[in-house]
Amino acid sequence: MIYGYARISTDKQNMERQIRNILAVNAQAKIYQEVFTGTKTTGRRKLEALLKRVQSGDTIHVTVQGYA
Repeated sequence: MIYGYARISTDKQNMERQIRNILAVNAQAKIYQEVFTGTKTTGRRKLEALLKRVQSGDTIHVTVQGYA
C-alpha cells in the first residue's frame, strides 16, 4: 500500500501543494492530513494512526514545506 502524510502548522496554511506532490509520485496514495504545530511527533493523531496501519513493504511519501 502507498500512503502520504501532509501536515501544516495552522489552519491558515494550505497543504494542497503537499498533497499534489504526493499524488504526483503515486496517484493512488491514501493521504493522511493533519494540522499540528510543533516539531514533536507525539500527539499527532493522524501520523500515529498512519504508523499503526503501515505494514512491511508499504511506502509513506511526505513532502517538506520550505520556509521563506
